[in-house]
Amino acid sequence: MVDTHCHPHDYPQPTLALENSLSKGLVIHQMTISPEEYESIRDQPIYQHEQLKLSLGLYPLEVDIQQEKLKRFLQLCPLQKFIGEIGLDYSTNDSKQQRAQEEALQTILKTCHTLGNKVVSIHSRRAGEQILKACSDEFNGTLILHWFSGDIPESFIWPPHLYFSINTAMLKSRNGRKLLERLPLNRALLESDGPYIKLNEQAVESWQLTSVLESLATRHKKTTLEIAQQIHSNYIESCGNG
Repeated sequence: MVDTHCHPHDYPQPTLALENSLSKGLVIHQMTISPEEYESIRDQPIYQHEQLKLSLGLYPLEVDIQQEKLKRFLQLCPLQKFIGEIGLDYSTNDSKQQRAQEEALQTILKTCHTLGNKVVSIHSRRAGEQILKACSDEFNGTLILHWFSGDIPESFIWPPHLYFSINTAMLKSRNGRKLLERLPLNRALLESDGPYIKLNEQAVESWQLTSVLESLATRHKKTTLEIAQQIHSNYIESCGNG
């Protein structure tokens, strides 16, 4: 399995959490929320592990009005295939901050498109319509909508570069189930978003994503193995071999 969106460094024991999943053969896409966070951890020995894909991020609520963090992000961007998390978060009512987020997202997507072959994990809290519009443009790489909870219009045309990562919480929420009803199986990937999602009152770990495979198998009347093979094929097609 591949966990395309996780924050292992936010677990109480980050190295232990990583080693626990990596030892089971999982591939982990580790998100960061700022260039500073990315640079603070990238040289640690564990990040040389071939199954760990450290991503360069600029979380929308970390975007500053002066765009200083964006400048450093753009300097680092050519060096990193995996990007995340970025996006929009309209949980803030600050119109200046929202505009700064929009400008940062537009610049990042344009830069990643120009550089090519980027795998980008995108946050979209309360901004589903805006994110779908931004992600529908031509893109030379892969865009993965993380924990998407917006509405998808009936007329929506699924761009070939766009995928959706599914976590355990989405199996239980109304919006999550609505997405699963519409989502083509060949556009699905897995994510834990650990440790921010709980499973049995404990922070979910990447290896527990088997529950998502089982739920999708029931929904699509397939075996868990068939679903696992399909999602692995999706990952190879969308993200390559890293």
